[in-house]
Amino acid sequence: MTVAAVLSIAGIKNVTRLILIGFAVALFTQAVVSYLILTADIRDAATSQVWLSGSTGLVRSPDLPRLILGVIPFLLLGLIGAHNLPILSHDDATIAGLGVRAGAERARFIIAATGCVGVVVSIVGPIGFIALIAPHLARIATRAPLASPLVSAAAGAALMGLCEVAAEFLPFTVPVGIITLAIGGTPSSSSSST
Repeated sequence: MTVAAVLSIAGIKNVTRLILIGFAVALFTQAVVSYLILTADIRDAATSQVWLSGSTGLVRSPDLPRLILGVIPFLLLGLIGAHNLPILSHDDATIAGLGVRAGAERARFIIAATGCVGVVVSIVGPIGFIALIAPHLARIATRAPLASPLVSAAAGAALMGLCEVAAEFLPFTVPVGIITLAIGGTPSSSSSST
């Protein structure tokens, strides 16, 4: 719902406006989460902090069917136009000349990507840096100008697995999101990462 509202307000042709509205929505939701944690019971707030750090340790077997069923529609939506993804790296005039509706394709991929991320984040919490670096790692590994989404996903899974293994070797319990932030940078606020 939020994605649809942002797309309709920003207009899919203006990427800068879309990004700025996305940041504003992210900051607003972080403020709401911070307020809710401050007003919550201390035990609930502690559990929320672990989730906000991005922890796979809270995922249990009953969560997996919900995760899979939640992600499938968004994966299918992305796969429908996957053949057009490399074309979207060109300017709008070139895209139109190739017969592809740039606005519709961008909207499809934005909804598919944010839907997948939303479902996963609802289970494990926000784990920063993986989605930022995985496509670049995939591009370097394949030596291609644009890595396929499947290779990028595999690179993200491998990086996530390495961070999870690193978290297990520490003498104390650390959410995997803390490890990814240590590798990739600092969180955008003191209570969560985006």
